[in-house]
Amino acid sequence: MTDSDDAQVIDHNALSEDMAALDTVRQNLTEIDQRYGDDLPYDFYRKIETSAQMYGDMGRMCLYLGCNLIQIREHETDADFQWALNKIGCSGRTARRFMQAAVKFSKAPKLADLGKSKMLEFLTEDDDEIAALNDGGTLAGHTLDEYERMTRNELRDALRKAKQKNTEDAETHERLLADKNAKIDKLDADLHKARDVTRPWPSRAFEIAQAGTKRAGEVLQGLDQLDALRETILTEPFEDDDRESAIEAMAVVYYDAVQQIVAKAEELGVSCEEVFSGYKPAARPLMDVDAFRDDAGGVA
Repeated sequence: MTDSDDAQVIDHNALSEDMAALDTVRQNLTEIDQRYGDDLPYDFYRKIETSAQMYGDMGRMCLYLGCNLIQIREHETDADFQWALNKIGCSGRTARRFMQAAVKFSKAPKLADLGKSKMLEFLTEDDDEIAALNDGGTLAGHTLDEYERMTRNELRDALRKAKQKNTEDAETHERLLADKNAKIDKLDADLHKARDVTRPWPSRAFEIAQAGTKRAGEVLQGLDQLDALRETILTEPFEDDDRESAIEAMAVVYYDAVQQIVAKAEELGVSCEEVFSGYKPAARPLMDVDAFRDDAGGVA
């Protein structure tokens, strides 16, 4: 027998074992299809399509169940409602969650397409933001399509981070507002003190002076906010490729803004000296422009 003949020899034992293994696999799959199938031949893409449909239906069925439970609760006594929950096999806690979802998402039906578990993650979100998301907008910086591509954990993490940022922004706003009020109060107190130690002012002059105090406080608050924006651009989670260009863009805008502020401050200082220097000779100029320039980062 030649080498060529050896290569063509069939290992019947191995072939029989492979055929037996294949028969076992086929038998197992037949049992799986009989037990879990839908009387149609297995088709990979059809199963994906129907599974996606069912996954979306879970959210819609959740809303439908919540609506049913609300109707039962409103029509029946508490005892009968509890009896109904027992018959349905639903705990009171689960029923409340479904009813909350029905109330929350009755005007945002597209969220039901996310499926039950994802949809319920939005229960604590603001109604207006949910409506905006349903209508094609964003919530926490993401669209409905983006949430659909996320896993439940990714969605939950995105909402958590957005809430954390909103809390931090609110705290920053409160701090700036408190600083503004403190500065306005100080300016107002100085104004009253100055009025008390000089001859009485005409009422209209005092009103104008109070308006000046308020505007000065608003300017100081604006400067605080401008300073906060400088920190914001440095802490935003830009992609690595975008970070330098983002900071560069902010630098151009920031320097331009500071230059305009300094120039305007110099104009105000000159005007103040021209108009009021004789009335308050012991005072220094209204604004120390050099000190202001130093605070603004040395921009001239």
